[in-house]
Amino acid sequence: MVRDVPVGVQIVAGHFREDLCLLAGEAIEARGAPPSPIDPAV
Repeated sequence: MVRDVPVGVQIVAGHFREDLCLLAGEAIEARGAPPSPIDPAV
């Protein structure tokens, strides 16, 4: 977590239920843009 935003997500579903993974991915994506990587040299 960076602040209140997850930096990674793993989605798992049962056999032949890739549709659930895609639906979960859509819901996560709809919550907003992921944080941009920072430049550690700054």
